[in-house]
Amino acid sequence: MGNQAVKHDVDRSQKVRETKDGYVPNIIRYSDGRIRYAFGQVDINSEIGTGAQENVRFALKGHYLPGDEAFHIIPKSWGGSGHHVENFYAGPLNMNRGMDKQMDVALANFDRVQFSIEFFYTGNNKRPDRFSYIRTVYKKENGNYIERATETGTDENFSNELSQTVKSEDL
Repeated sequence: MGNQAVKHDVDRSQKVRETKDGYVPNIIRYSDGRIRYAFGQVDINSEIGTGAQENVRFALKGHYLPGDEAFHIIPKSWGGSGHHVENFYAGPLNMNRGMDKQMDVALANFDRVQFSIEFFYTGNNKRPDRFSYIRTVYKKENGNYIERATETGTDENFSNELSQTVKSEDL
């Protein structure tokens, strides 16, 4: 749920990598190769984002539970790449096409997002079973980025809700 105390030991202001196919997050991995942190600063550009490609879906097949699909870490609506497996994790289809998509589209109305996500796994599972997140959104005004809201929280069941700190007039 939103606005719980969360601290991530990463630099969310570090720009994400821009490729010809869209943005790819900065990644820190556990020693076994699973993603621990995905983070960075995105200057939103929905024109460069791409949907999940077959190579990404194939690479994540062993991570899926029944009813799962590939989730963008940096959403297509923000300019996220659909060609780089580093921009994806496995999660439930109903969340990816439901509340998460609504959140991604709402946040795409901002000009910049700084984010970090920490993934948690049970045992040797390759699919995260929960995560914590920090997102700060900015609007560009008179050439400067002005912070509009920060949301923090944990999402133990892959459910997201838009924090009350993001005012409806900002969306």
